[in-house]
Amino acid sequence: MFFLWGELAAQTESYVQFSGIIRSTDSAEIPVAYATVYDMNSGLLLSANYQGFFSIVVKPGDSIQFSSVAFETRFIQIPKTFSQQNLFLTVFMLRETKTLPVAYVYPWGTRDNFDNYFINTPVPDDDYDRAQKNLNPDSLAV
Repeated sequence: MFFLWGELAAQTESYVQFSGIIRSTDSAEIPVAYATVYDMNSGLLLSANYQGFFSIVVKPGDSIQFSSVAFETRFIQIPKTFSQQNLFLTVFMLRETKTLPVAYVYPWGTRDNFDNYFINTPVPDDDYDRAQKNLNPDSLAV
């Protein structure tokens, strides 16, 4: 009897085919290619295609997260009372610009080591010295 109850409960559970296109708010013609679509309730994760199209099976009441580099994360919740089998939406994402702090890259580790490296670095030969070495009769005899 318990097995029959579980089977009946599983049949009454409804699913929604949630599909759509992810676009930029800058222009409705610009798709957000390869955006990440994440169902926060079931843990299902997928990527939109290069045209911004996605399709995922969800349950009513699920929260869906849309994210992409250079765009603000967007959340959409499927209404709990949604009774249709298909849902198609155009999801608009707002561009986000982040300013990173300035990073200085030194080849000698820290700025304090600069003096030591500057004094002890051998000076490479200039073009004239290299030509003299290459035209040396001993090196040409080989």
